[in-house]
Amino acid sequence: MSYRSQTTAKHFEYRGDLAKTPLPEVLARVAHFRVPGVLEAVNEDVTTQIYVRDGSIVHARSSDIGTSLGVYLRRIGRLSQDQFRRVMRERGQTTERLGVLLVEGDLMSPDEVHEAILRQTEAIVWSLFSWWHGSIAFKLGEWDPIDLMGIRLPLVRVILDGIRQESDARQLIARIGGRDTILEPAFTVEHAVAMGLEREDYRLLNMVDGRRTLYELCAAGPRSGKDNAKFLYAMFVLGRVRRASDRDQLADSPVPIHGLRRSEGAVS
Repeated sequence: MSYRSQTTAKHFEYRGDLAKTPLPEVLARVAHFRVPGVLEAVNEDVTTQIYVRDGSIVHARSSDIGTSLGVYLRRIGRLSQDQFRRVMRERGQTTERLGVLLVEGDLMSPDEVHEAILRQTEAIVWSLFSWWHGSIAFKLGEWDPIDLMGIRLPLVRVILDGIRQESDARQLIARIGGRDTILEPAFTVEHAVAMGLEREDYRLLNMVDGRRTLYELCAAGPRSGKDNAKFLYAMFVLGRVRRASDRDQLADSPVPIHGLRRSEGAVS
């Protein structure tokens, strides 16, 4: 997939450090502005690219061979070892995409391939949520859509589900504040519907009243304290709750990304 900026004058490149600005907060800013572009994260020898358009992820790829579609299908048991070897051998002898070979070889139906690519894309993106170190850059612009396979993963849901998979809730809580930090609401019912919140999530969100502390919310919420903390961090990142001390911030704005900066030579 080739990348091209919309125009030279509108080309932006933002760079940041994941140690200072975690991925969810970067994705929240991209989701807020609904701009097309490519997010590239680099950690040691692994490079992952996420393609976004209209507030959704439409493609993801990684230099980590373990995230490839074939390996993914083998890992989840959808392909046997013999099927995997055969189709990968065929893949090396043609320019056809793996999904096409799987359908033509009667190994999977078109809808099964589409679903597999969707789940593989999620796995690639979610793997980045455990990256607390590395560089990240966002390039604003369109790209040639020849390789896109009709995948659409709404960034809001990706952020919420990705945070829920993070194992270390303490680091997330630290991004909000201390245990005595008071949170207040910055959401509407329409926001909750658009996010597709489950009943338990909406119940916790409604407990945010500008009086309860972060500790009280985590302890009294409908899920475990750890899971409540993750959800509250997701809502904080998405701008649906905010610190009472930050009430001057726009209610519909995601958490500011202080760790990102415009790269040298970028123009507005």
